[in-house]
Amino acid sequence: MEGVSEQSKTPPRPPQVTAAAWMIMVGSVFVVLLVWDRIAGLHSIDTRKALEPILNDQRMKDAGIELNDMLAVIRVVSMIAAGCATAMVVLGYQTLQRSRGARLALTVLAVPLFISGLATGGYVSSAVAAAVGTLWLGNARLWFDGKAVPDGPRTAARTTHAANRPVWPPPYDPGQAAPPGPTQPTSGQAEPPPAEWPPAAPGVWAPPPTSRYGAPAVTATHARPAALVWACVLTWIFSALAAAVFVTSVVLLAQNPDLILDKMHEQNPDLAAQGVSDHLILVVCYVTCVALAVWSAVSAVLAVLAFRRKRLALYGLLVSAAGAAVFCLLGVLGSLIVLVPLAAAVVTIACLVRTEVRAWFDGSAGQVGGGEPS
Repeated sequence: MEGVSEQSKTPPRPPQVTAAAWMIMVGSVFVVLLVWDRIAGLHSIDTRKALEPILNDQRMKDAGIELNDMLAVIRVVSMIAAGCATAMVVLGYQTLQRSRGARLALTVLAVPLFISGLATGGYVSSAVAAAVGTLWLGNARLWFDGKAVPDGPRTAARTTHAANRPVWPPPYDPGQAAPPGPTQPTSGQAEPPPAEWPPAAPGVWAPPPTSRYGAPAVTATHARPAALVWACVLTWIFSALAAAVFVTSVVLLAQNPDLILDKMHEQNPDLAAQGVSDHLILVVCYVTCVALAVWSAVSAVLAVLAFRRKRLALYGLLVSAAGAAVFCLLGVLGSLIVLVPLAAAVVTIACLVRTEVRAWFDGSAGQVGGGEPS
């Protein structure tokens, strides 16, 4: 049987925060979908026609910016918008739990989302940025600061009505005469004990705190949630695989650079005409592989720190998993095998945002089932 939970001391969430958080999450999902559509149709005829007026501008010609350069800029900006939007979906959910760190992270990400979102249609990204701004205003600011939120007119009227409601039975008045005692017992009967006035209040019984299986509950201080364990294990497995792949790629690239150069020239024979040299291709490949290998190592370290109950590591792991999900989402266009790490990233995010995981990091979880001993 579930234990009787104590009344929460957290002030009720204002409707303003709920509406803003849902607008952030839903709007960010639309931004990711718009980026997907934008990148998928980047080399279409309609996109080229839409960019022709910009490329025909004399300032663009003087700067030497051509169509492929503009497409590369749009692709990079769109990926930045998708990365920010994916992280904001997770952080928007965290704001519903009164996470001040999530609100600060949303504010930081709102700036690049608003700027980079102009490449995918600025209306949705602007609405998301505006929703983030409302988290710092009025009742939302008071709620995040832990202060009491003023009641609205309807709530105040209900409170006044409840205060004026008569109480039954009425409270005992010491000046009031005691009620008549019981009738005298007949001979042979035991005299009942004298009645107390006022009558003693009955004792309030509360069941002992137990779990749903009848065993004493294990507090979150000594129990690590299974969802967190799964999230850390998935992060370690796929971070190790990714690091191995990228390190191997660097080694193969150093031993046989002609392999990647031939493949790049096969995909785009006009690279030399566009001013892209073989040296630049190799430098970009080296930097990309090393950066992704370092990212994998950092994700594994964040999983270790989150496993040891470091709150900042939890947020960092969430952002890292969200970035990996965006990276894999864009990579699905080239290979379906990327669906495997994409599913792992989504499962990791789903595990990290569970209620028992947040309660374990807060150190205030009452009864968390399915935990692993730390």
